[in-house]
Amino acid sequence: MIEFSIILASRDLVSSPFFAAIKDWPSDEHSELIVVDSGFKKEAAERLKEVDKFKHIVYIPPIREPYVNAPRFCFRRDFNRALNSALVIAEGKYVIRVDDYILLKNNFFEVAREDVKQYGERLIIGQKAQANEGEEPWIDYFSQRGFHPDKRYVEIEDAAFTWSFGIASLEALLRINGWDERYDIGYAGEDADILARYAFFTKKSPILDKMLMGYGLKHDRQAEEILPSRWIFEATFLEIKCGKTWAYNPINLLDVRKQLKDEMRKQFTVVE
Repeated sequence: MIEFSIILASRDLVSSPFFAAIKDWPSDEHSELIVVDSGFKKEAAERLKEVDKFKHIVYIPPIREPYVNAPRFCFRRDFNRALNSALVIAEGKYVIRVDDYILLKNNFFEVAREDVKQYGERLIIGQKAQANEGEEPWIDYFSQRGFHPDKRYVEIEDAAFTWSFGIASLEALLRINGWDERYDIGYAGEDADILARYAFFTKKSPILDKMLMGYGLKHDRQAEEILPSRWIFEATFLEIKCGKTWAYNPINLLDVRKQLKDEMRKQFTVVE
């Protein structure tokens, strides 16, 4: 039985910090890892075969339909489409969302089970320090900086929060049709959008768990003076508050799961 599907999107897994990070990840026999790589390479698949930490590891390219015939210059990236591709084949009851530069604390899965036992369907936000910002791993910076220092769990009502690292119900993510692929035109906004739509769909506020910890290794960051995808969020947040939780992507993830899940898992599973 798979409890957690760990999903991550990468533009080039081999050149990312991923393989430096995962060697120090904790193991979990009831979890699977799903990596969606825009720069899909045989070399990465072979290296993933050496990762002996999870029940299954699946390595796939993004599902490109129905963009397969569109000119490449029409799309800046396929990050959200990649995360949605992971949802198409995920088998865990819960999804753990990470980036390809994240190190997980050694008690991560123990803490994750405490979280889902208490909060189930709610979106759970982890605490992620960043080497790029000069922070050290495994320090409770939220409490140090005065954010509810007496609490481990904090119910989040602030729309400024985002969800780029943490735990969600796979069923709930599928029922809102995953990440909104309009945000693939640029950076910023998609993590706020998924948090807002998920919270309004479940009618439950997200929960921050300060002890669910990750650490971002040094990595390249895209710098943009203008953030067009943030404009999308600002323009559509009122619609979300009024009940729009479905991501109107070109595909319905529930339908595509029925069509492709078994075939893709058979073709792209590298550890089973």
